[in-house]
Amino acid sequence: MNMKWNPGWLGLLAMVFLLLGPTACMMEGSDYGGEPYYSQDESSNYGDAGYSPGSDASSSAPDAGAYYSEQEEFTEEQGEVDAGVPDAGEEWAWFQLSPDDSTSMASAQILKSDSMFHGFPLLPHEVINYYDPPAQLREAGDIPKSWTTQEEMFIAIDAERIVATEDGAPERLELMVHTFAPQVPALDRKPWILHLCVDVSGSMSGDKIHFVRDALLRLADAMQAGDKISLATFETQGHVIFETLDFIANEPQIRAALASIEADGSTNMISGLELAYAEAQTAYDPGAVNRVLVFSDGQANVGDTDIETFAALTRINNQEGIYLSGIGVGADYATERMDALTDAGKGAHVFLPNADEVGVIFGEMVRKIVEVAADEVSIEVQLPAAFAIESFSGEEVSTNPQARVPNVVLAAGDDMTILAGFETEDAAAFDGEMILTVRYRPLTTAAQVVFEQRFPIVELLRAPSALMQRTRLVDAYGRWACGQDDDVDTAALRAQIDQQAPNDPGLSEVSAQIERISAP
Repeated sequence: MNMKWNPGWLGLLAMVFLLLGPTACMMEGSDYGGEPYYSQDESSNYGDAGYSPGSDASSSAPDAGAYYSEQEEFTEEQGEVDAGVPDAGEEWAWFQLSPDDSTSMASAQILKSDSMFHGFPLLPHEVINYYDPPAQLREAGDIPKSWTTQEEMFIAIDAERIVATEDGAPERLELMVHTFAPQVPALDRKPWILHLCVDVSGSMSGDKIHFVRDALLRLADAMQAGDKISLATFETQGHVIFETLDFIANEPQIRAALASIEADGSTNMISGLELAYAEAQTAYDPGAVNRVLVFSDGQANVGDTDIETFAALTRINNQEGIYLSGIGVGADYATERMDALTDAGKGAHVFLPNADEVGVIFGEMVRKIVEVAADEVSIEVQLPAAFAIESFSGEEVSTNPQARVPNVVLAAGDDMTILAGFETEDAAAFDGEMILTVRYRPLTTAAQVVFEQRFPIVELLRAPSALMQRTRLVDAYGRWACGQDDDVDTAALRAQIDQQAPNDPGLSEVSAQIERISAP
């Protein structure tokens, strides 16, 4: 997988990014030790970054007592199987693959807008997050390994062995891992306690504030009995418009306040966030979904404007189960600040570039940016020690169990689908076994689940499933459109996409995007 930037104007974009400083996907001061490896870093070389075949750093199997569940075992038909503990003396290469939270979709939305690439490199995994696969691909029966857990989490894995075309070159194992959490019927969902934090500074005037009002009123349409809501705004200072109210009992008052929001003044984002999070702490209910939604163009220019300050505030409150959704507004919004906030706050990062996208995000997708099916989600893979990671479609990778990257959140009704490429010069490694471990904490029980399975790698090596083929197509589009791979044959890619597009609205849109972005 080519992981370099496009030349020309994309190179200029990369220079701007380097001057501004990279987003701290794993913030300083966090409890995660060691150095993670970022799949978006053009200098990343996973073979040299602490992992190489047969090295001590990569081949030490995790301690069985620390990494294996002692919960009741289930038959494969019921969904869970006994992975067992590695035999004494077994050597493994261990990988934690972090795809980013399932509702981070801003990069795909920026690509759809007319003002692409406004000073921040876009992230292909957010493109995969945006274009969810159709349900029929999970139901097709061609995925070699798939399970449904007791918590109704769907987990699937597929792989292909890619033989080297040159003598002496390494062979490659391309792996797909897919998880999906079903949507809960609206009447059965947990109550929402939403704390709105809205930027009403002068930079939000015009279309931006219209988009926000439209989004807020659409959000109100999704509220139901038992839900509560508060509203804080910020410009030069933060203001509490109303504290947490029962939505149904106060609906006329709430809607009137949302519809009357106007923009004026400077941007003191920290004052608004402090008010919103203080109210979120006061109104916190462990039996509800507690979420702060900040709407802003991110152009903080007064007060404390340091990204670390915002991220620390979010991270502290996240420990209490208060999630964050960051909604960037307008083509010039500060993507870096919003990305850092939502990474720390374990929540969604979405973008409102125009009225159409407001209708998508706060219409059919609104529950995905509010509801949480599971948090503390971690996807781990163990392979024979001869394998080294070569590419990854997600955000972060760790090859050291003692230096884990942050866990992520899976939204209800949403999926996480990732690709990872592993190289080996030892053909016998394909005759070995694999261990897949998915950890998560369902919000229905708040108790950690450890789902594990161990099986021969050859059991995966048949024709790639339709889901894996589709994931490859979206990933290829995302890497090309985000400027990370300029070697993609877009005509051939579009032809492949068009073969599947008639029954796949997401692929149909991707095909149109390729044509639009390629146009002179």
